[in-house]
Amino acid sequence: MRPEVFRVVLDTNVYISAFCFTKSTPPTNVYILALQGRFELWISTKILLELADKLQNKFAWAPPQVERVIKQIARHAHLAEPNQQIKVIDADPSDNMILECALAADAHFIVSGDKHLLALKKFENTTIMTPSDFIVLFRD
Repeated sequence: MRPEVFRVVLDTNVYISAFCFTKSTPPTNVYILALQGRFELWISTKILLELADKLQNKFAWAPPQVERVIKQIARHAHLAEPNQQIKVIDADPSDNMILECALAADAHFIVSGDKHLLALKKFENTTIMTPSDFIVLFRD
């Protein structure tokens, strides 16, 4: 049974790919689906802070540009504030914040390009998949 609207958490790397690399890629298309309201986008403060930090410090975005993107995401996303810390991924502990957000949001999906998350395939009731696999769910 398919829910009326999927609750979805995007990994930071999906946002980075959508904003910093070639357009018309699966990550860009996933973000466009979110902006169109085709699924409920969920995010946490930790994810927003990590995204802002990477855009500014790794990709040299100017602070006003970073602020615009963060505000755009915040306008379209539901805020999930995890109330528990999860330690499932030891190889890259920062990946655990994605799992924490998904648990708090009771998400159906995590969309990620991260090998540690993708290796899990499922966490609790949340399916973990690549942007390419996720957009297939929206093909008519």
